[in-house]
Amino acid sequence: MSVVQDWARLEAGDRVVVIDDGVESPAIVAAKMDDSTVVWVLGAAGRHRRAIDYREGVVLVPT
Repeated sequence: MSVVQDWARLEAGDRVVVIDDGVESPAIVAAKMDDSTVVWVLGAAGRHRRAIDYREGVVLVPT
């Protein structure tokens, strides 16, 4: 199943839950592309930065 999300309303500093392959992880939006197709998130501990493309099937849920 393919999940495509519109992340246009997310802003740097927003808290989200990243759901990837059924695993939920709290994170903070660090940055995003102007067209909102890629979002960088920091893990809750701030040690891991990850770029997520909207076509990857990863879900970001604002909290």
